[in-house]
Amino acid sequence: MRIIKLHIAGLIVLLGVAACESENPLVQSGYIKPVVEAFISAETDTIMVNITEMIPYLGSEDDSLAKPISNLEVFLLKDGDRFIMTEKPEKQGVYYILPNAIDLEEGDSLSFESNVDGFTLSASTWIPPKPLSIKISDNVLYYEVGNPSGMLNSSNLTVSWNNPNDGFYYVSMTNIDASPEPVNEMFEDAPVRSQAPPSQADNFEIRFRNLMYFGTYQVILYHVNQEFANLFDNPTMNSVNISEPPTNIENGLGIFTGISADTVYFDLRKL
Repeated sequence: MRIIKLHIAGLIVLLGVAACESENPLVQSGYIKPVVEAFISAETDTIMVNITEMIPYLGSEDDSLAKPISNLEVFLLKDGDRFIMTEKPEKQGVYYILPNAIDLEEGDSLSFESNVDGFTLSASTWIPPKPLSIKISDNVLYYEVGNPSGMLNSSNLTVSWNNPNDGFYYVSMTNIDASPEPVNEMFEDAPVRSQAPPSQADNFEIRFRNLMYFGTYQVILYHVNQEFANLFDNPTMNSVNISEPPTNIENGLGIFTGISADTVYFDLRKL
């Protein structure tokens, strides 16, 4: 299973001059909140938590990348047991638990905590169950090369699953060919990956107009938690209205969340 990669650690916030003001929700008592990024699955070989500084909106060119927060003591908690996380020597700010050091199952509750500048950085989550009964309506689509309406006149595919409890699901679709061939020359630089925002639906329609390349597509359906869905409801921020983005991190920003996933595949072929 491929784990989702969102660059939450690169979260851009509007600090600027306002970052020094006490009324700024992103700052408390001179403490600028760090950004946490962690997506945890029961199928994950290694549990990782990435902790960085916020990127100032009015910063210099040197501030374009999130700076890691190193040399922290970070703990993962499960069922009352505390596991110390080790910082990766080759990647500062990334703390991990060695493979097989902890057993994870669907339904498990997890939390983490660390002390940053005298504040307790922490969060809790749980691992949702895998999507139920995922299926795709067909595993091949055909496109007639040279026919401008070839896509518009073709049927779409539908990925469906059971969602009896109105859970949140997130769909990611990637062309996994080593050198995918674009459907036409306009798509030569188009991204090979697309995604749909989390929803409480039980199906997702794959439309021809979203397919830029021939080849094999991997469709990953993620069962996600409320805190993940909240990220996509991020309020608009500007230099006048500085508001704190959605987060489940205490004394920080970003996300610490559990996910589960299942995968289906289909091919887009020339007719």
